[in-house]
Amino acid sequence: MAASMRHVFRVVKACSDKFYKHTGFVNTYRTKVITECPRLILSRNYPSFANRFIPLWKVSGFAAVGMWSFFTVKKEEEDVIKKEEIVEADEDHDKNPEKHRTDIERYVKLAKMAQMKKEFDEADMYYHKALKVANNKLNNEQISKKFSTQARTYIHDAMADMALSRGQFDKAEALYKDTLKGYLETGGSKTDNAVMELTLKLSSLYAIVRKDHEARLGLTTVIDCQEEKIKTNPKADIDTYGLLGIALQTYGRYLLHHNELEKAEATFGRCEEVCSHAVGENSSQMLKVLNDLAAVQIIQTRYAQAEVTLQKALVISQAMESCDTVHAIYSNLGAISLKLSQFDIAESRCSTALKLAKQAGDDFAQKQAKHCLDKVKEARQSPPVQ
Repeated sequence: MAASMRHVFRVVKACSDKFYKHTGFVNTYRTKVITECPRLILSRNYPSFANRFIPLWKVSGFAAVGMWSFFTVKKEEEDVIKKEEIVEADEDHDKNPEKHRTDIERYVKLAKMAQMKKEFDEADMYYHKALKVANNKLNNEQISKKFSTQARTYIHDAMADMALSRGQFDKAEALYKDTLKGYLETGGSKTDNAVMELTLKLSSLYAIVRKDHEARLGLTTVIDCQEEKIKTNPKADIDTYGLLGIALQTYGRYLLHHNELEKAEATFGRCEEVCSHAVGENSSQMLKVLNDLAAVQIIQTRYAQAEVTLQKALVISQAMESCDTVHAIYSNLGAISLKLSQFDIAESRCSTALKLAKQAGDDFAQKQAKHCLDKVKEARQSPPVQ
């Protein structure tokens, strides 16, 4: 199913589509794992920053489910899954090998429908039924070993995403490893984009549970592998560039969390270059990268540079037909002006942020804009420092 090339989920879709095309299992479902995971490794070491500036992940427009919202299914995918198709029965079922595959796919579709409704226990039940059916049919020689492996690989990946979203980290780790093993058993290479995508998922999981050595090793492995691919072939496909961009952004936020600000800034700078190539200048993903870069500059109290970065983001947001971060940009710009004692400018920017946040229905952004306006009022009433 098609998605805009200018949207970051185009990249995730492309990687996932290649993965499932390789394994041969129907791809009717994608996760938002990679694009959501960096939120969880953002630093909590800067409370003053958190109070005065809107962190990117608060306004990115992603749905938060528990500790990690990984498996929100896109509306377009809901249209694909039809209840009538799932419950259809075929009388000549046993005579056609394709019908034996349909049995497994039917349970998978039911599981995905339950996931969309956040009925996770029911979804887990259907996934286990699908695995049991696959195993029974393999034993009865009704499906091939290859298809059985393909089905298990697909199901394990979906179950891993769901387990991770529920905070079941040990279970998610084991399932991701099973997915990786299954993919390699089908003939995949250790340097394939699908393997790098799974490695990135595992690395992000390790970052959450504070296995820093594993997290750092995994992230740098993905980056080095993808960089080598585009070095060897500068005309590599968008999937390769896109996965590199996501890995760089994730690693940049990881470095920010560990207060490695110079490395984080350099990583975000490289991410900006890759993002421009993969999804274009005027894209929502570029706005997120620029916001991350500005965050590092703000923490380093380099407000002038941060303003330049955010102004660039503002120009991009205004060029886009729709943008869910423009109010955050105005609010952050207003906060910078406040730090520089430019009270009139700060009031104007934060007022604009409040207006746009109300239009967007973003309660958090409204609170931040109001906080900024309150700070402007306090600053004006405070006696000048002698």
